[in-house]
Amino acid sequence: MPDLDARTVWLEAVEKVKDRTIKPTLWRALEQASGVIIEGGQLVIGFSPADMPMASHLRSSDHKNTIESAICEVAGRPMTMRVIEGLTVGDWESTKLREASAQAVRESEAQRRMAEVAAGRTWDGVLEQVSRKYARTPLRQLPQMRARYLAQAVDLIVEAMNTLYPSDGRRDELAERAFARVVERVATLVETPAVEVAERILRRRGEIG
Repeated sequence: MPDLDARTVWLEAVEKVKDRTIKPTLWRALEQASGVIIEGGQLVIGFSPADMPMASHLRSSDHKNTIESAICEVAGRPMTMRVIEGLTVGDWESTKLREASAQAVRESEAQRRMAEVAAGRTWDGVLEQVSRKYARTPLRQLPQMRARYLAQAVDLIVEAMNTLYPSDGRRDELAERAFARVVERVATLVETPAVEVAERILRRRGEIG
């Protein structure tokens, strides 16, 4: 079959499957499906929206191998089966567009999660540093010792910001939230409002006057 036609391949494959199985429910599902297009090494099979529930019979592991084997025999080459909702090439194109859009969303979400992990780990290191520094501060219950610790913590955070933030000054929400967590930890340790700690840091960086 040099010029493969999806409808013809499917009809001949259906007859082969019927010869090999005696399952009336599967037969009805096979008859309701229609060959749509052959593309990328797969035969696309379509159901109307009303008949789409019957697609489960074709996708079943009990039947899928038998059906694909029959398709390969008819086509004369390796080929897989793809089941969609719709009976036209236009339906297939719409399916591909929806899948591409969904894949783009998944990739974007994956990149967002990776960015969250990266930002979290980076600032988590700073968070650990300021916490350890406080734990090593002697007589930290005294206000003057807390003041010294605060000055050291500000230095440490400013240094981290100079390293972690891009040179153009742009920062995304993830970075800002990670920075805020560090500020809030220091503020809690020295019993000072977080806004005042943040103000010290931003003044040191020249971000506010």
